[in-house]
Amino acid sequence: MDLRRGPRHAGADGTRQPRVRRARRRTGRAARRTRAGLHGRTRRPRRRRGGQMRLFEHVLTLVERLGERDPVVLVIEDAHWADGSTRALLSFLFRNPPRGRVLPVVTFRPEEPETRPLFAELARLPHVTRVDLPPLTRSEVADQVRGIRGAADPALVRDAHARAGGNPLFVEALVGGPDEAVPGFATRPAARPRPRAARGVRAALRAASAGGEHVGHALLTAVAGLPESGLSAALRDAVDHGLLIADGDGYAFRHALIRDAVHEDLLPGERAALHRRYAEAVERSPRLSDAPASALAVHWQGCGDHAQALAAAWRAAGERRAAASSSRC
Repeated sequence: MDLRRGPRHAGADGTRQPRVRRARRRTGRAARRTRAGLHGRTRRPRRRRGGQMRLFEHVLTLVERLGERDPVVLVIEDAHWADGSTRALLSFLFRNPPRGRVLPVVTFRPEEPETRPLFAELARLPHVTRVDLPPLTRSEVADQVRGIRGAADPALVRDAHARAGGNPLFVEALVGGPDEAVPGFATRPAARPRPRAARGVRAALRAASAGGEHVGHALLTAVAGLPESGLSAALRDAVDHGLLIADGDGYAFRHALIRDAVHEDLLPGERAALHRRYAEAVERSPRLSDAPASALAVHWQGCGDHAQALAAAWRAAGERRAAASSSRC
């Protein structure tokens, strides 16, 4: 997101008092709307101290003076992690754009619910340009792999692109260690259910992680062990936090690495129990899966029932042969 020069709000005498008063009103309204969106109710805002607004004005003046000598690019990265005071400063600077050769650039994750209302509002300002970065293509992933490792093995590039979903941070995690497939990835905050997440959200994510690349809503409902209303609320929270995406009649993890990390975080007994519940649900109602025999082979294997897994794998192979023969006729 970049910010170009916008109108000034100085008074006729050249002072900035009218500008400060306008900024106080606008920043206060934005803060109230943000708090109401975060907490789901209207809260009485605390009166902002004049010292904070004077500090914001000093920051603006400092940036403008720097821009008088040389062009200045003011970069604020990962603004979705910003605290309330920093968000108020960003709101002030965006609504009172610096004069001169100053270009503020802010990066943020749009899926973070805490800051989504603020950045959506700022993006509507006429002097703001929002740039949404698409995932890296396979050739761009190859360039990144080549920069990290000196060479881009096609198989490694294909795997990194598929599992990372074009996310450069995840690509680096995949290929950064010569001996580890995902060095330290499971400890990254984005890869695991958040400690303060509701118990239902953690249960839904863990159940979905055992379902494969895509799990239908009806099948997840049969396996998760949550009431329908509780599961729907948990899934909504997971989608809002950018961990899951709604995909047709079911759900998929936004990145395969997140699913891998959540699944690997399960205890062996938890993992086996989930796969058994999936297998039993598909056996009771094969319509819950697009490929029931293949799903049964995966889930019986996942819970350690190798005999049933082998039988299901033979059925799946037979179904594939029959489908291939019919397609040739």
